[in-house]
Amino acid sequence: MQSEFEGIGKLRRGVLILIVTTIVFAIAVVIAAASILSELTSMFFSSVSASNSAIASSASSLSATIGIFIVVFLVLVILYILGYVYIRRGFKILADLGRNVRIGYTGTTLFFISLGLAVLSVIIIVIFLLAGISSTASSISNNSSLNAISSSVSSGLSTISSGIYVGLAVFIIGVIIQLVSSILIGIGFFKVGDEYKEGTTKWGGILFIIGTVLSLIPSSATVLIGALISFISLILIYVGLGGIKPMSAIMSPTPLPQSTYQPPTAIQLPTVPQTLPTSPQVYQVGQGVIRADGSAFITLYTSTQAIITSVRVEGIKMNAVMVNPVVLQPGQNAIVIKFDNASQLAPGNSYVITIDMNVGGNLVEIKAVANYYP
Repeated sequence: MQSEFEGIGKLRRGVLILIVTTIVFAIAVVIAAASILSELTSMFFSSVSASNSAIASSASSLSATIGIFIVVFLVLVILYILGYVYIRRGFKILADLGRNVRIGYTGTTLFFISLGLAVLSVIIIVIFLLAGISSTASSISNNSSLNAISSSVSSGLSTISSGIYVGLAVFIIGVIIQLVSSILIGIGFFKVGDEYKEGTTKWGGILFIIGTVLSLIPSSATVLIGALISFISLILIYVGLGGIKPMSAIMSPTPLPQSTYQPPTAIQLPTVPQTLPTSPQVYQVGQGVIRADGSAFITLYTSTQAIITSVRVEGIKMNAVMVNPVVLQPGQNAIVIKFDNASQLAPGNSYVITIDMNVGGNLVEIKAVANYYP
């Protein structure tokens, strides 16, 4: 069974990939722009001096630069997608463990849908473009009449225009879905920070949403500002996730120190009778409930601090993947237990949940009863 450590780790790894990809892309753009500008300048001065060999050399260098940039860009796109794959898996693990972050998982689903629509829009435009060129070329080769050629060219252009319009429509739908997905992912990171009481991650989620919205506004200034805010948000999320301590980290607590009893020495003559301390009391209050998603809700009373070390359901193979809280304080404690498989439970039946605890350095086994109401 995957743990919260794995979920947080995959989220952090995915965000790190996005950070590295963004940095490399920015560097590649700067280098490519500087190289292209240099080659164009060289071609200009070569044309003035009528140096054909210099112009050819500059054109060759320019083509190589563009080709290298395209290859780097495609590699970065693959890495960017990989980052979202890790983020998607991280959200899914935490959601399956009972954390309220499934909205982030939904956001990554929409991200891949928007990515598919973007690819589809390019395919549509290319198909219509090729169809228009092919039909026009075929008509021209089969007709010598100027009117027929003009008509075939017009028809080809119409086909190409239709493809562009359809492709742009699909692309715009993808952009809208991308906006929604980024908002949901930002909310997902915010909820991760909220679940684990980590403020940096929450702020990162908020800035992620703001940066995405600004990046989609058709203005060079807002696009740059949005990209910068999005990058900062990724850094905040990465740092915040690194400071999160999952609940599973304290599922194997260190035993509480045992109290030592020092008998009185011969010269200690107590004048007041001593009373032996009473044994710690731990018992269930009321009756618990198990829901269809495997979440069990029970209330325990303890007279002293106690630490839950393990939980199981009698007679059924069900693993507890999350317990909150693990450390019980004196008084009544409302406990939530997340089990991994509730499909084998029968509605209306009562089940015994055995809870092993460390109470004052002693291992204690507590029986709690819960009814299954899906």
